[in-house]
Amino acid sequence: MRSCELTFLESFPSRTDTIVSQTGSTDYTARVTFCRRQIWIYFLIGVGLGCGHVEPNPEADNSKPSLVVDQDYFETHPESQAAWIVYALHRLTTPEAGEYQIEVDSRRKLVRYWKEDGASGTDSYLDLLVKIEELGFLEEYVIAAFSKPGWTVPAAAMVDLDIPAFLTWAEQNLQGHTGEVRAFLERPRLETPGARYPPPETFVDAQGPRCDKSREIEGVLERWEVDRRALIGRALAVPSGVDFLYYLDELGTDGELSRTGATQVPLSIVDLLFIGGFCATERADLKAAQRYFEGASSLDPYNNRVRMELAHVWIQRSEFEPAEEQIEFVLATSQDPCMIAQALRKRGYIEFERGELSKSYATYTQSLDHEPGSELARSELSILYQTMEAQGFEELPPPEYAPPPGQQLTTQCTL
Repeated sequence: MRSCELTFLESFPSRTDTIVSQTGSTDYTARVTFCRRQIWIYFLIGVGLGCGHVEPNPEADNSKPSLVVDQDYFETHPESQAAWIVYALHRLTTPEAGEYQIEVDSRRKLVRYWKEDGASGTDSYLDLLVKIEELGFLEEYVIAAFSKPGWTVPAAAMVDLDIPAFLTWAEQNLQGHTGEVRAFLERPRLETPGARYPPPETFVDAQGPRCDKSREIEGVLERWEVDRRALIGRALAVPSGVDFLYYLDELGTDGELSRTGATQVPLSIVDLLFIGGFCATERADLKAAQRYFEGASSLDPYNNRVRMELAHVWIQRSEFEPAEEQIEFVLATSQDPCMIAQALRKRGYIEFERGELSKSYATYTQSLDHEPGSELARSELSILYQTMEAQGFEELPPPEYAPPPGQQLTTQCTL
């Protein structure tokens, strides 16, 4: 037996702002982990909905299916074995349906057998699965508990999902829960998109992305573009089934996704696109940078780190309206003081470029309320003050930033 652990890839340091004093220097933000989801949803990740199951045989002949059963479990739960064999055999009979539909249909067969011919009350997991199916949450449960990169939830299935209702119920009833697989058929599977790509860490060192490997990075991303076009449905990069379910809900299962469906892909592809975009920006290929960052943002729409890089590209192109759209999104969704401060600095820069010096000064000051240790923001305020003084502003702001009285600010973000 084993339990799947959800691994969140370390993010890479990212560019923050090009300073108004036109020195051309950049600074980098430290990695700061924070909850971008509603905090209660994490019980599903932290203590439940794992994927405890029997271990596949690495030496098995994958050219033909072979049945694997959890013998240890069935020694103590013999009444459950027939139900799980029904589940496993149904997976064999529908290989063309796709992994999501196969899993849903096979678990529905499992539930039906257990309700009609099983020994109710002798297997708590199967009893719970019956309840989940009777409540109409089987599809949502399967996505949260078992989905993995390569799974597609088809468009036709989207309209039947009631994700908010499931999550509300799950909060009360699935704490400490682990999804189970006690029998399955080993058979050839389609390769997961991105499975053979080099890991993002290949292109990163202690100083950040290794742009000396740009050609290799671009080759990987060309392969991804080919793979992406072959996918059914919108590609979404997430670290877990719960995150996949969350994104389906946020993007609207009765909107775009009801027409396209959605396919889960590895979160590492977002990091590869980020590196490609970062290095394209470094060599001033802003068109390529925009393409890579937009690709990353499409895969991970709530990745504000990517959105800030995309805003940086638009600013570099002196196209401020699309940059402001990214900034507004970040300010509306982020709870991370470092990310908020970075977004405000970018807004302050745009206002400076437009000649809105008073607004720019106020915005940079606001950024220091979130990241008081930012020397970049303080430097910008000094330049703004001198510029306003030289232009003869009648009302000058304070020459130095002073935090609100009694407010203790300790956030540190920049290196």
